[in-house]
Amino acid sequence: MWWLPAPRATTQYDVPPVATFRGHTGAVRAVELLEHENHCFSASDDGSIRCWMLPEEDFDPTQAYESSEMYQLLGHVGPVTALSHARGPHMLSAGADNT
Repeated sequence: MWWLPAPRATTQYDVPPVATFRGHTGAVRAVELLEHENHCFSASDDGSIRCWMLPEEDFDPTQAYESSEMYQLLGHVGPVTALSHARGPHMLSAGADNT
């Protein structure tokens, strides 16, 4: 996760990440941010969807942040390749297991 600086005339940014979310055992294929919540979801080749706590808006990006996995959604038997959240308590997923 990066805090992005204000846009500049140049297109290159040398911005280090402020948080790294670790836990998947396969490549991450999709990420979905819940706009009005303080968490996001990631989908992986390991067949899991994980929910992560995000830092608060007033987080100081110069300080260390320990990512926190809130929970996992299990059910796919192969890689999860897509996520979508439109509204309410629903998360849609698609995977290589044809579901």
